Amino acid sequence: MIPVEVQLNGVTFTTAMFAKDGTYYLPLKAAVRKKANVTAGIGSPSR
Repeated sequence: MIPVEVQLNGVTFTTAMFAKDGTYYLPLKAAVRKKANVTAGIGSPSR
C-alpha cells in the first residue's frame, strides 16, 4: 500500500494505491467520483 495525495478534475483527496497483478490500483470512493465527475472503471491512464 502506497499513501498518495491525488488531484482529479480539480478535486484533491488522499487515498492509497496498491499493487496487484503487476499494476497499481487507485480506489476511488463514490463521493469522490461524483464530485470529480468521473465514472468507475479499470484502465484509466495516470501520470
